[in-house]
Amino acid sequence: MRISEILTGGAKPSKKAAAKTDDKKTDDKKAEAKTAAPKKDAAPKAEAKGEAKAEASRKALFKAPAGEGDDLTVIKGIGPVAAKDLHAEGITTFAQIAALTDDEIATIDEHMPFSAAQISDWREQAKDLAK
Repeated sequence: MRISEILTGGAKPSKKAAAKTDDKKTDDKKAEAKTAAPKKDAAPKAEAKGEAKAEASRKALFKAPAGEGDDLTVIKGIGPVAAKDLHAEGITTFAQIAALTDDEIATIDEHMPFSAAQISDWREQAKDLAK
């Protein structure tokens, strides 16, 4: 591999560098065609995109209450990523977590990467914080 030019600020490659790049792309495509796998490998990618769209378009597990939510990261075991995931599922307040039933905990356990034991612990901590 040889670097012929470094571009910054949206600059376009010089004609000389562009010609070399085009030749390289042609050579790469020829080599890729020789070693390319059959097209059937494209199906898993399409399925993954479909699953991502379905995941994004599905309804949240809970309805978030009106108003600003609580800082769920105050609960030991809930970090910024977990708080974001909980918010996406409509869980935004200590009161919601404190009021979770065992069935709701099981639902969260099924649909999210948290264990029922973790969520039960959060519920106990949230009961104190919701007061």
